[in-house]
Amino acid sequence: MIALTCALGRAEEARAPRIFIQELVDELVERNVELISIGVHAKPPGSSESRIVAHNALKSIGKISESEDDDVMLTNRPKGPIQLEGSIYDVILPLYDTAGKTIGTAHIHVKPTWGKGDPRVQAVELARKYRNELSERISSEAALFKPSAS
Repeated sequence: MIALTCALGRAEEARAPRIFIQELVDELVERNVELISIGVHAKPPGSSESRIVAHNALKSIGKISESEDDDVMLTNRPKGPIQLEGSIYDVILPLYDTAGKTIGTAHIHVKPTWGKGDPRVQAVELARKYRNELSERISSEAALFKPSAS
């Protein structure tokens, strides 16, 4: 009983406070089997540099964004698809709020399973679909960092 309590305590300590964008990422990954991973890059309040602020691999949260993610945010031009191992594709897209303002990037790995057609085209279509699902629910850049409702 004591060991279980200690283990649970350590798990609670390791868990960061959940923010709204993390809640959206978790919901998106849970509903979509073709979505392998998604990281949202944005500038946290008070920061001068872009970081991973939400990701389905929690250990990635807080890492400084790579230049390719920053480039997509600054130019508003997507990057990819780049084929990774197997049939997984890497796509980086600008992330918008509901007003259409660029507020970050969505770095997405997808595995198209449609069978027919160009998988690169399918990868971009899937990535845009997932990015749009996020953007439709983000009212502003500040909303990314609001405490999660759950």
